Amino acid sequence: MDCVLKSFFFAFLLFRLYECTAASTIALPNCKDRCYRSGFRVPYPFGIGQGCYKNKWFEIVCNHSSYPSFPFPPSIGREVNSFSLGDDWFDELRHHKTNRFQITSPLKHSGCSKGITNIPPLNLTGSPFFISDDNKFTVVGCNVKAMMKGTGSQIIGCEARCGNDTRNYKDADKSCVSYKCCQTKIPPGLQVFDSTVEKLEPGKNGCQKAYLSRSDF
Repeated sequence: MDCVLKSFFFAFLLFRLYECTAASTIALPNCKDRCYRSGFRVPYPFGIGQGCYKNKWFEIVCNHSSYPSFPFPPSIGREVNSFSLGDDWFDELRHHKTNRFQITSPLKHSGCSKGITNIPPLNLTGSPFFISDDNKFTVVGCNVKAMMKGTGSQIIGCEARCGNDTRNYKDADKSCVSYKCCQTKIPPGLQVFDSTVEKLEPGKNGCQKAYLSRSDF
């Protein structure tokens, strides 16, 4: 019988994982436990190689096109940045155990340099994974409005403004308070994420970005 293991999606963002047997911090016996030069291990129910993972959703292949080689789950199509299965200090503070792993966030941008590329939307429909509501929808740039897609009838978004006078924005240089940056909470249980980016002053140049972030800016 399947049971729920919450995890997180990170992407610099985090997300949720649902599975049945208790998660382990190690791989199954006789199974490879990490990709080449990767700084972290691949724990069960994830696994590298036939017979080493719980089911197709937890299959890991090593992406040898990068160095070091990061774990890559084909079912999601994103490199994993880290695993944290039930042993995180933050979870201990909350008095419950959480299973999670971190991947690269979807990213939508406008007017940015060629070094920044749009990262495709995330669709986890049919998988045991959910985007953690510990993530925040984050928008960076001047005079930009961004909206989330994939939230059903809910409207999620925010605006970031710029100007010479920062006195109207408390701690504007320390936090994301709508001055060159804004953040908003996302609803729980999301499996689909995409976003739109709109310049509030179309005639002006500048880089605007919208993505998910696991923590405050």
